[in-house]
Amino acid sequence: MTTETRPESPAYPFAARDGVDPDPGYADARMAGAPVPVFLGGGRWAWLATTMADVRTVHTDPRFSRAAAAGSANAPSAGLSPPAGSLLALDPPDHTRMRGLVAGAFSARRMAQLRPKVAERARGLLAARAGDDPADLVAGYARPLSAGVIGALLGVPESDHERFFAWAQAFLSTAPGSAPEIGRARGELAAYFGELLGRRARSPEHDLLSHLAAQDADPRELVLLAMAILVAGHETTSNHLASSLMLLLSDPGTTSELRGDPEGVGQAVEELLRAVSLGSVGGFPRRTTESVVLSGVTIEAGDLVIPALNAANRDPAAFPQPDDLDFARFAKVPPTHVAFGAGPHFCLGAALARIELAEGVSAVLDHYPEAELATPAAELAWTRDSLVRGLVSLPVRLGPATSSPSAETGKENQCTAP
Repeated sequence: MTTETRPESPAYPFAARDGVDPDPGYADARMAGAPVPVFLGGGRWAWLATTMADVRTVHTDPRFSRAAAAGSANAPSAGLSPPAGSLLALDPPDHTRMRGLVAGAFSARRMAQLRPKVAERARGLLAARAGDDPADLVAGYARPLSAGVIGALLGVPESDHERFFAWAQAFLSTAPGSAPEIGRARGELAAYFGELLGRRARSPEHDLLSHLAAQDADPRELVLLAMAILVAGHETTSNHLASSLMLLLSDPGTTSELRGDPEGVGQAVEELLRAVSLGSVGGFPRRTTESVVLSGVTIEAGDLVIPALNAANRDPAAFPQPDDLDFARFAKVPPTHVAFGAGPHFCLGAALARIELAEGVSAVLDHYPEAELATPAAELAWTRDSLVRGLVSLPVRLGPATSSPSAETGKENQCTAP
């Protein structure tokens, strides 16, 4: 790919926008039926893959390298690519080795054992907010729910959760000139986990950090692994839960049908995972290690390719009426969306995210049948200049609870890992 300016190629990322729908630019690009060039700024270009078939290929074909994209001299600017050496920026066999250190702790079986604790924490957080009129289900619910679950799993003291929320926010910034802030946040979070891992090595507890501290691995790799788990496991789930609740509470008929129906909620969660466009960027870039033909387009060795997950999840070739919410879409067929990616980088915490989303939704619908948005969805404010899109706040009138869980249950969540 040449680096001269091509006026016909759109600038990427697309302009910030509100709501859960992907930018129309993705649909425009998908009409080509093949990857299209986009301009990243600073003389950098990439191919944007938008169809389900192409996105899956980029995620699964080893010729598309994350490590090469993150480690090159002209890597995408801060916010568009994970740091070199992170689990999110490795290829097999390094990626396989590092992921293997924690894969067992995130197995579907182990995550299912945590479900009662996640449900308990969700009910407790809502009980603590029941007197608020309205309750903010971002700051008062979705954020502390996800932070509490992943924090307890790792072994991060709850008193530090607000600190790592601030670090994660800086980590994910895409604001112009944010590179120094991102660097500072990475340094502070790395120092924090380095100290905590050292503490666990001296005095192990029943948590994931203690498990990592006992491994025969480079301490710098362990720090990067812990950072990746924390940031990926907190921001995505909390923002998705808030967006999902906004959509569900905007449709009283649907909430009535789902109330008391765990199976129906599970199906709804899968459809929401497909339909909600969470990232302001379609996906982390790969760099081709050799020439590849993708849907008839020759991509030269060394080119960047961005697989747009949010565009693939709205591909009409994969999903009939993809822009409509159909909560029965996956009632009789396995979910085929790529919200969690595909291939070696399939989301490590997918099972946990599904549980958090399902229990987070059920706690509201089942225990607060009169819950309603206090502000129309169209008037809600959305975050800007972040890799993960989400609501600034979600004001909700909860109404009376059908049961009275103790607010104290929201403060306990002894999730453990080997």
